[in-house]
Amino acid sequence: MKDEYGNWVTRGHRDRVIHIGKKELGMFSKLVGDKKKDSWESTPIVGIYSKVLLSALEKMSTVPTCLRDYGSAISYSSMWHETNARKDGTIRDCIHFPNKDERIIYTGPFTGVANPILHTARENCKTSSDYDFVDLTDIPEDYSPRTKYIQACTDDDYTDRVPKMDNGSRFDSVYRIICRGMIDIATERTLAASCVHPGVAWVHAIAGYGVHPERYALLALMSGLEASLPYDFLVRSIGKANLNASTLSLLPVPETFLAPEIRLRGLLLNCLTKPYAALWQSCWDESYTSIGWSKRDPRLTAIMFTSLTDEWNWHTPLRTDYERRQALVELDVLASMALGITLDELIDIYRLTFTVLSGYEDDTWYDANGRIVFSKKNYGDLTYKRLDFEKIKNAPAGKVFTRTITDDTQPGGPRERTIEYVAPFDKCDRVEDYKTAWKFFTQKYGDVK
Repeated sequence: MKDEYGNWVTRGHRDRVIHIGKKELGMFSKLVGDKKKDSWESTPIVGIYSKVLLSALEKMSTVPTCLRDYGSAISYSSMWHETNARKDGTIRDCIHFPNKDERIIYTGPFTGVANPILHTARENCKTSSDYDFVDLTDIPEDYSPRTKYIQACTDDDYTDRVPKMDNGSRFDSVYRIICRGMIDIATERTLAASCVHPGVAWVHAIAGYGVHPERYALLALMSGLEASLPYDFLVRSIGKANLNASTLSLLPVPETFLAPEIRLRGLLLNCLTKPYAALWQSCWDESYTSIGWSKRDPRLTAIMFTSLTDEWNWHTPLRTDYERRQALVELDVLASMALGITLDELIDIYRLTFTVLSGYEDDTWYDANGRIVFSKKNYGDLTYKRLDFEKIKNAPAGKVFTRTITDDTQPGGPRERTIEYVAPFDKCDRVEDYKTAWKFFTQKYGDVK
C-alpha cells in the first residue's frame, strides 16, 4: 500500500503472515483444481499476499459452477501461431485497414478491459508499443482497427485451417471472449477480456473461447464478470505466467438475480460497432430500460438506459471515458455481490492488489462532458501533457479548451481533428464510488449475501 503522500508503506504487518493448513489447501483445490475431488494434498499454492484476501478467494471457491461445466457449449482456441501461421501461408504481414468482408486478425494490444478496439496499429508497426488509442466517440459504426496481418491463403484453405467448435462449426463464426495471453501482475490490469464478433481471428498471444449461439446470454454475463476486479484478482492469484484454456475454464459462473445488470453493462461496454448488433439483439431484455446508474452526475444520464431498444445503433454503447469507468466500477460491485464478496473485501482487493490502477485513478481528470483531460496513464495525443494541464487545471466552469491533433487511427490517411475539453475538471474516488454503488444496489435489491 501507499501512504497519503504516494510513498510505499514498507513496515511489517501481521496480516502479511498467512497460515496455510488443510482447510486452506482444500479451498485452493476447489478454486484451481477439481471441485469434485478432494485433492488438497496436491493442489497448487495460490498467490496470496494478505490474510484479508483469503476470505474473498474462499467465497469464489464455493461457487458450484465454472466455465468448464458447460462442456461442448464452449470451445477454446489460441487460433493462429504468429510464426507458424506465417510460415505455412495462412496469414502474412500486411499493415492495413480491413475491408468490410475481410477476416480480421487481432494482435495482443488491440484488446482492453471490455474494449475490443482499445488500440489500432500504426502504419509503421514493428513493436508492441506501435499502437494508438482509439477515440470511441469519434469512430463510425462500421469501424475496424488497422491490423498487422491479412489472410494469405485461399478461402477454402482458410476454412479448413480455422479451429472448429465442438459441434463442427467454424470457431470464427460465433461471438467470443478474448483475453491477452500474458499475465503480468505488475500492470494496471491482468485480465484484459473483451468480446469479438464473427470473422475475427487472432494470434496466439491472445487466449479466447467461443460460446454456442444458444448460450450468448452466458457470453454477455461473462463479458461483464471478466471485466471486474474480483475476476482479475482470481487470475492474478492463480499465479500462472500465461492465460490459457485451463485457466479460463476455472472462472466461476454464479447464479444470481443480478445477471441482467451484469449482462447489460458487459454488452454496453463491448458492443461498440455494428458487427455486434446481432449479439445485442440476441441478448436483449426489456428490463434493461429500467436499469440505471448508481451515481448521480450530469455526465451519467438516465436516458442512456431508458432510450435502449432491441435494435443496436451508434448511440447504444457507452463511449465516453466517464461512462465507461462508471460501468466498470459498478461491475466490480455487482460481481462482488454475485460472488458473496463483501464491500470491505472488494476495497481490500483494490487497495492491496491493484496499486498501479489505484495510482492512475488518483491522477486522472475528467472534463464536464466525460472526456479524460489528463491522466498519469499515457493516452497519447488524446489528452494534455502534465505541464500543459497544470495551466488550465483550475479553469472556471464552462470554459472551453481545444487541441488540434493529427489522427491516424481511421482509413483515409492522417487527418487533423480538434478535441474540446470543457471545464470544470475533476477526479474520481474509486473507493467512495464503490460505497455509493454498494448502497444503491443494496437499496434496490435488498441485502445481498
